[in-house]
Amino acid sequence: MKATPRVRKIALLGKFAYPELRLHTYFSAPWPISDRDMLTHSCFTQVSTTHYQLQVKDTQLWQVHSKAIRVAPVKATWQLYQQGSDLRIEYVAYANPNGALPKWLVNKQTLKSIRYTLIAIRSQLKNKKYAVSKMTISGGACTDF
Repeated sequence: MKATPRVRKIALLGKFAYPELRLHTYFSAPWPISDRDMLTHSCFTQVSTTHYQLQVKDTQLWQVHSKAIRVAPVKATWQLYQQGSDLRIEYVAYANPNGALPKWLVNKQTLKSIRYTLIAIRSQLKNKKYAVSKMTISGGACTDF
């Protein structure tokens, strides 16, 4: 599952260290817009037995050379709440695409990306392998957030 249709590549930076990830995400853009990329650090936390949180922020700890325009700053929070047999998702984010882009285009693409992502999540949750099961998910401390 891609986060958005424009994601060309996602690469793990460094070693996988659950519950934290550092990623390089590369976005392709149609002409005449330049491609974008971002370096992010994310951390997954269990807030309560029915509440999980994923925090994402930009990071400069890794040097990735790219011809794309760097998206920064980036700050996002996903809140996941189990409510009976339902899952409520709250998403708040800020990302500066940088470069000379009109605000109306940035806003339009942002809303389109969020919609695509939520539809993709819904589709994945319908997959039988993600059905309710007795599984334990533990979250980390996320002290850098």
